[in-house]
Amino acid sequence: MAAHEDLFQLWMLFTCKNDDRFFRQYVDAFVTQYGELIDLEFKQPKEGVQASGPHLTRLPDSLLQVLSRQLLQARDQCTQQVTAETVQYAETLTKCLIIICRNHDNVDLVASCSYVGYIITIAAELVQEFTQRNIAQSGEIACFETFLHHAIHFCECLYDPYHNWRHELLGMKVDISRQKFRPALLNVEVIPFFYDCLHRYESCLSIEIKSRLLHMFGAIMAGSQNLIWQAYFTGKLENNALLAVSPASLEVLFTILSSGSPAWQPEGDDLEFTDLALKCLVKMVHTVHASSPEQRQVEVSSILEGFLQLLNKGSQTEDKPAAGKTDKEVELQTKMLVIIPAMLDCRDRAALQAIFLGANCFENLMLLLKNVKVTKDTASAFQTAFIEAVAAILAGSSAAKETFKEFIGYDELLEHLRKFGQPTEKLLHQFLGMMVEGEFKPGTPQHIHNTKAVALLIQWVPELQSHDLQIWLTDSLRKVCSSSFENKAHCCSFCTDNGTGFEGFFTNEGSLVIAVCYKKDYLTAQVDRIYFTDSNWHCVDVVHAGSRRPFTQSQLSVFVDGQLRINAQLKFPSTSEPFTCCQIGSSTQRTNSQQKPLNSRTAPSRGPSPPFSFPGSLVPSSQSQNPSVSSIEAGNQDSLWGFPTSLQGQLGSVCVFYDALQPSQVKGLFMAGPNNLALFHHEDSDITQLADKLVLYYTAKACKDYVCIDLSGNGLDGRLTGHQCTTWDLKASIKCIGGIQVLFPVLEQIKASANHMRRVSHEPANGSTDTLGVTMADAQDVDDWVMVPQKVTSDAQLEQNPVSAFLTLLRLMLHGQVHNQEELLQSGGVATVGALLQKVKPELIDVHVLMAIQLFVEMVASSYPDLLQACYKYVLFEFRIWSRSEFPVRIGHIQYLSTIIKDQRKWFRKKYGVRFMLDICRTFYGSAVEGLTEDDIKTIRASLLGLVKYYVSKGINQEEMSAIVSYICALHDECQLCEVLDMLISLLEGPGRDQLYLLLYEPKGAELLYALLVQEQYTDTVRKRVCKVFSQLLKFDKVYEASKLRLRLLRPDYEAFAGLTMYMRNVVLSSDVSRNLLDIVLANESVGGYNAMLSIFQLLHKTDTTIKLEAARELLQVLYTRASAPSMCAKQIGWQETLVKFLIKDTLADITPQTRPLTLDLDTPSKTSDDSTKELDFLQLPNNSNGNGIPITPAGSPWRDESFLPESFPSSPLPSPVDTFPSSMSHLSPNVSSTNLSSSTSGISISDMSNVTGFTTTEDEFSNSDADRLTEQFDESDASRSESQFSLDLLESPNMEGWSTGGNTSCNQSTTSFADSGVTSSDTSQWTIGVPSSPSRVSVADSANSVVLTEDEMQEELCDVVLNAIFSILWRGMDGSDNKAWKEKAQVFTCLDKAAETHELIHPPYQLKRQLLELGLQASISDVKEAGPASYSYLENAMELMKLVQDFLINHSEMGADAWSEKMVEGVMGLLDTLAVWEPIPGDSEWEDMAQIGIRLLLGFAGQDNNDVCATASAKLHTLLHSRPLHSTEEACYILGALDQAMIKSIENHSDAYSFLIPLVRALLDKCYEELGMKQYLPNLPARENSPSFFEDFQQYSQSKEWRGFIGKQVLPRMQQYEVDHYGAFGAKMFHFWKACHDGMMMNIHNRDREKGESKLRFERQIVDVYNKKAADEHARYRVVLKRLRNQHSAALAQWRANKRFFTGERGPWTDRNPNTMHWKLCPLENFSRMRPKLMPNYNFDCHTEASMLRDNQGLSVSTPGKDPLLAVTKEALVQIMEEDKLGDEDWNELSTNITQPSEAAQKEKQKLQAECSLVTIMNVLGGRLEITNSHVYFYDCSPNKEEGLGQDFKWSVSQLREVHLRRYNLRRSAIELFLVDQTNYFLNFADNKLRNKVYSRILSLRPPNLRYYGSRSPADLLRASGLVQKWVQREMSNFDYLMQLNTIAGRTYNDLSQYPVFPWVLCDYTSETLDLDDPKIFRDLSKPIGVINPKNEREVREKYESFEDPSGTIAKFHYGTHYSNAAGVMHYLLRMEPFATLHIQLQSGK
Repeated sequence: MAAHEDLFQLWMLFTCKNDDRFFRQYVDAFVTQYGELIDLEFKQPKEGVQASGPHLTRLPDSLLQVLSRQLLQARDQCTQQVTAETVQYAETLTKCLIIICRNHDNVDLVASCSYVGYIITIAAELVQEFTQRNIAQSGEIACFETFLHHAIHFCECLYDPYHNWRHELLGMKVDISRQKFRPALLNVEVIPFFYDCLHRYESCLSIEIKSRLLHMFGAIMAGSQNLIWQAYFTGKLENNALLAVSPASLEVLFTILSSGSPAWQPEGDDLEFTDLALKCLVKMVHTVHASSPEQRQVEVSSILEGFLQLLNKGSQTEDKPAAGKTDKEVELQTKMLVIIPAMLDCRDRAALQAIFLGANCFENLMLLLKNVKVTKDTASAFQTAFIEAVAAILAGSSAAKETFKEFIGYDELLEHLRKFGQPTEKLLHQFLGMMVEGEFKPGTPQHIHNTKAVALLIQWVPELQSHDLQIWLTDSLRKVCSSSFENKAHCCSFCTDNGTGFEGFFTNEGSLVIAVCYKKDYLTAQVDRIYFTDSNWHCVDVVHAGSRRPFTQSQLSVFVDGQLRINAQLKFPSTSEPFTCCQIGSSTQRTNSQQKPLNSRTAPSRGPSPPFSFPGSLVPSSQSQNPSVSSIEAGNQDSLWGFPTSLQGQLGSVCVFYDALQPSQVKGLFMAGPNNLALFHHEDSDITQLADKLVLYYTAKACKDYVCIDLSGNGLDGRLTGHQCTTWDLKASIKCIGGIQVLFPVLEQIKASANHMRRVSHEPANGSTDTLGVTMADAQDVDDWVMVPQKVTSDAQLEQNPVSAFLTLLRLMLHGQVHNQEELLQSGGVATVGALLQKVKPELIDVHVLMAIQLFVEMVASSYPDLLQACYKYVLFEFRIWSRSEFPVRIGHIQYLSTIIKDQRKWFRKKYGVRFMLDICRTFYGSAVEGLTEDDIKTIRASLLGLVKYYVSKGINQEEMSAIVSYICALHDECQLCEVLDMLISLLEGPGRDQLYLLLYEPKGAELLYALLVQEQYTDTVRKRVCKVFSQLLKFDKVYEASKLRLRLLRPDYEAFAGLTMYMRNVVLSSDVSRNLLDIVLANESVGGYNAMLSIFQLLHKTDTTIKLEAARELLQVLYTRASAPSMCAKQIGWQETLVKFLIKDTLADITPQTRPLTLDLDTPSKTSDDSTKELDFLQLPNNSNGNGIPITPAGSPWRDESFLPESFPSSPLPSPVDTFPSSMSHLSPNVSSTNLSSSTSGISISDMSNVTGFTTTEDEFSNSDADRLTEQFDESDASRSESQFSLDLLESPNMEGWSTGGNTSCNQSTTSFADSGVTSSDTSQWTIGVPSSPSRVSVADSANSVVLTEDEMQEELCDVVLNAIFSILWRGMDGSDNKAWKEKAQVFTCLDKAAETHELIHPPYQLKRQLLELGLQASISDVKEAGPASYSYLENAMELMKLVQDFLINHSEMGADAWSEKMVEGVMGLLDTLAVWEPIPGDSEWEDMAQIGIRLLLGFAGQDNNDVCATASAKLHTLLHSRPLHSTEEACYILGALDQAMIKSIENHSDAYSFLIPLVRALLDKCYEELGMKQYLPNLPARENSPSFFEDFQQYSQSKEWRGFIGKQVLPRMQQYEVDHYGAFGAKMFHFWKACHDGMMMNIHNRDREKGESKLRFERQIVDVYNKKAADEHARYRVVLKRLRNQHSAALAQWRANKRFFTGERGPWTDRNPNTMHWKLCPLENFSRMRPKLMPNYNFDCHTEASMLRDNQGLSVSTPGKDPLLAVTKEALVQIMEEDKLGDEDWNELSTNITQPSEAAQKEKQKLQAECSLVTIMNVLGGRLEITNSHVYFYDCSPNKEEGLGQDFKWSVSQLREVHLRRYNLRRSAIELFLVDQTNYFLNFADNKLRNKVYSRILSLRPPNLRYYGSRSPADLLRASGLVQKWVQREMSNFDYLMQLNTIAGRTYNDLSQYPVFPWVLCDYTSETLDLDDPKIFRDLSKPIGVINPKNEREVREKYESFEDPSGTIAKFHYGTHYSNAAGVMHYLLRMEPFATLHIQLQSGK
């Protein structure tokens, strides 16, 4: 207790002060306390002590971390400088780890850390210190060796925690099954350290350290031997022994055993050391032999070949070796012979014997026997070991015996043994063992198995000189031979004391014989043709029926398996004497053992018998012929039939009856089975009656304490003298034949048959109503769904389907058997079942299979959770199985999934959650599925999405949300997209979905759905759902407004809605989509929202009138319900053009605007008209100008519908001052009557606007006075329209489904209303829209009523609504009243003209402008009235408006009444009166100008044909003439001239306007009579005063010459001058005004387009690119998932193919007793000489029938013509042949830099380089990726056509690299070839030599420890550096090895047929029958190439060289056009061997 407290205090001091000194004290105290656990000498295994260390839970938590850090520091110090202090501290730390590892539960955690690597690194540094300095003199050797001892001991504790190796060395039995903990996984640095110590530094290490290293190696193999067979079945190289056994470790053992190595072994210790090496070698053989070929690094054959070569090496080295050396060699050879039987003591002995034979073991052994040089002391032991080894190889192997007999012979063996002299008893004892094939045991009966050995011993007997030895040998031979005679196996025997009775026995052949023994006779009856050696249960009934008549014999009947086999007359045995000896299954020899007391016996159990399925009889049913009864003399039966022996079989039940059985009773006994405890409780009455006839009844189940209880009740209990055989359950015994997977071939062979093709009934089984699963809430009800029954009454129902029957069998085999369940899980059996189920025919996957799976899962769930997860993964959730079944089964499967998911939702969500279900929808139900209708597919998808919805309804995280969004982005099917969106909408509409809302509001969330709107392949069905998603999201009130702005794409830094509309330019929007989009953007009153609204309007320009009308109504509603809406709209660039385009009716394809050049010449005066007498229309002014050249009338005004001005105004000419409306536009002037203002506003009443929510009455916004004014304005309703008004309540019908659209609306699109418009009301106020009736109508209905509108009526209403909206923005939204502001306002008119150039508008532009001006006049009147004279802005607006009105009316005079409307005159008059312009203000020129404009306009109105207009204007003029003074005579002339023109026009037209004009003329004449000189010029003027006929008189007078002359001479000149003086400058101003308007409009359009372009880029960057990336990522992830599933499936099938080969192998349970011919192919494995001596089975053999048919012209040959090589390739090849490979400077710098750096082996693995390359094999070229880390090299096979799971991926440690060579490939120096220490090699080709050199340099920079060559890469340099020439000259290597090394250095490889290794032709004599190798003439001249050995060929080659000339000069002269070695030549010589035969056929185009 005190020690623990001290440790705790030291640890607390360390943790508190962080001082390493306290930690060192803690470690020292720890080691002191637990020091007895460090057993370096392993005394505990000898003493049987099992000590355990402290558990980590009882130690400080961070102890391991501190130990790791301290060891790391010690390692770093040792790598820099090794000191004794550091080593001692590292030793203490190692001791601490050893103590911790003595608790086996700590081993895995310790091994998972880096301790082993650190300790091995320190140990390696110490070993190097032994070689670099003289440590012995420094006194450090003891310290260093002690550390090495502890380091190696630590490895033993890790890799052999139970010390199995040490126990085995002591001869102790190791029970592996009781070892709970597994050893640690072998560290990669241990075996290289072992190799270096015993191979490179062996001379510097002591024998103790080397011995401990061998112990460590043996412990690695022994500690993991329980995992060898597991690795064999799993195919995983996770066993330490398999990792340790490598060519390097084998080389170490062979080096130790080599005769050349004893020089460094100390005298006296070498034999013990070699014994240890031999035991390691035996363990190595057992390890490799127990593994599968794919896992081996070294083949068993290679080990045995090296072992046998080493065995013979000592006897072949010297002719006369020293005596001492000879004895040591013989002793070593003897020990090596002794271990051969130990090697063969393994599980699969026969296979190992075959390998021994393949290694020519007998030849080697006989060679050893022939050449061995033994002495007298060593001869006996050597001979004994030799015969023991030969006997072990021969034992039990017929092939070995035949081989030895044929190639060696026993005579030769005897001959060689004779030379050693007389044999010893031990040697003869070994021969006797060879004879009996086992240990010879004198006195024990043994049989002869090797007769040749008997003959050899008999032949040797006379030569024995020892008499005693002869007697012993002959006696032993006699006993063995006598015990080998024929025996008879007793079945039963009943004998008396006199020896009479009857018996039954079996012969050696298996025939049954019934015998009756009398005193003199022995009668037998044999059952022929029935043999009982077939390993099956048989029921044998022997019936003796006594004779019923006198003088007749009794009858013998023998029944076998219920069938009568013998019916013969056989004398009945005598019953006069009692049977004193009754034996069943034992021999007739009586035993002297006393019977045990039977007083306290236990009554047998009589429980119900277990179910038993009888295998059935294999014999024919026909009755065999009765055999004849034979008789011999009693006492000779043993000589004839053999000595009696026990049955040597199994007995089930034995019954003896005192009466003969009837055939029916015999049949019933047979049917009851061999293991039926309730035999006589059967329902059959015949069997029940037999219970009363029983004499005795034994059964194997009723045996206890060697007593067989008599179940008949007669008390005749028997005594068991044999062995009780326990009958194992079939579930437990199946592991003996391969485990549970032995059943899988049954599933693979299942095929659909007629009996199993029945369709599944739709009703539940047996009328059961219990069902699995729940109905999917989102799926439609389907009548043919199958509800899986929960309860299955019997497994017989499942046997209707073979697949379900197999699953039931598998379930029953696993039930209650944990071992079978573990084996199924660990061997990947569930994955195999899933893979095989995918291969079953689809019609077999029915409801029975689903039921069987359900029961299987329920069984597993209750017993083995790990297996349950595998069932889920590979079967239940493997939709590749269920997606092949019929629709009801699929639905039932999904229902069952829903049931189990809801039970364990959290677990299933992690494994099979949202993304999994979406992948299933996409993979299996994403498109048309064979066998399913479209509705079925939709139903299944709905069910799967229902599971997704269930997951999400229980909560959702970011990953799942991302999965849903990614799935939507990746979908391209509209139907699926709608289903997912509907699911999302349903989730959003449900309660408690806050998390879903918040995740959708996250960046890259819901806004990505905008990308769906822009895709033209989708219809409005998708777009409506997307808009609905946004609408639901925007209703959520738990997020910031900024997030909503971002979702609307309206956030200032995120504005991209305009870009969305740019992408939707080609998308035709429906009413619902446009309405939804408007609802989205208008939900927020921001500038961006209105910009987005106008962007949407731009999309609606090409839609039908209905959609545009609804949008215009929405706009107007917004403008009048939101006070800020007009100003917000006015701030948007280009809003005028956007709204004006709503007025477009059609496109004028053939309109070519008539334009004329505009001239403005300020220097050259214009021409004036000379015809001053020409009559002029008032509005058609003459084409002249004033003196300054300024045009009088602004002909360039937009009122004239002319083309717009160019952008550069100063250089642009002005238009002609007078022009008419273009002729091409004349058809656009319909007769449109003026309408009431209420019609232009669509009848919307504003009387209740104050009740609208959000409507304020502040001074800055729309006020009550505005409402009153507008109410007055809108109350004037037209009578013709008031009758057909209707009411549309927008407030009480939020859905507004009545707003149905006609036209082009798709029939499958449901019409929805505007969403929340933001308008609410507390009362029932309505918005009324007046609509005229018409015969052809389009319905526009709401929930209350229905109104139909014609297309013309809708266009009229659209025009009115749009104009009102434009005017609302124009008048209420645009601030400012000056000329600049009006230039912006007037852009509306220029937009109208621009649109009219190429489009037909609803009305001509002048009508639209007139309506806007009329609205302006009314609004201006109201403004001025309210504001009064104090508001200058209103006055200024009114004046600017009047200028526009003047410009419009003057330039549209040709339109007559259409321009000079009644509303216009009323508006002008009202505004002028309101402004009080008629009241002169002295000095105010603007006011005077207004008055002049008023006079001009009134005169124009007075001159119209419209009587109302004329009357109104005349009345006002009449008032002005009386009330307003005339300022000048010119003004009077101007008025008089205008009135005269109007009056003449009315007279000519016979209009009533004359009556309105004549009072004006009369009043003017009265007022200006004197000023105009009328008295002088008009003497005949009719009297004006008091003249009732003045009107008529003046009408006639106005036509007189007097009057006309007066007008022409006196009035018109003054009139014209007045116009020039007062109106001439107005035209020039308006021209500049309209040009500025046009320029501003074009600039706004340009700016708007630029903003839209920028917004499009933002949308593309923020939405489209993200959407595409997400879709691409989803596709990539989906491809990875599919690839992983394919790999999983392929891996399962590959593993199953390997297991199947095991099951169907020679010794497998499914082996084919008549196997097909085995085919072979060349194995790629090489030996140390680079030979490929092995063949391997060719499981994919092809006899190439098709190729043969193509060759014989029996098929179509498909050949591809070859192409000549390109000149560039030739040049590259020529250059690269001329030059050697060279590294670049940076490659050399990197290499040289890394050479000086320390090794990175102990560092964490980091990637150094990654490069694309190709793996070149002899069969194909595989593209892939090479990755180089600091410790490993990886290659990943990326070839697209590879079989999944079977690629050429590889990984190996850098320490395994032996050689790296640069290679050529396809004449390009771009490849390297890597050679490993295990004799494997890889040929890699890169894109270019630069990349190749980089890879080469990076590999060399890692400094592989086993790499032979560094730096130089020239073949010549490599050859010089290798020293191969000297070794060959000195005969240190064979010719083959030398030539093979030359091929390797020269670049030739097995991996490329064009560079296959070549060997020289050596001989030149191919005609002689014998060759004299001493004659130089038989050898060829090696100074010449083989191609010119023949003189004739030499001449041809020279001629070719001299005559060749390349015209291009690229190719130099050459002697040979082709290489002597090419692919065709190689395949020609190897044609008969695969794979070269296949390659040759490919070369020949498939022939």
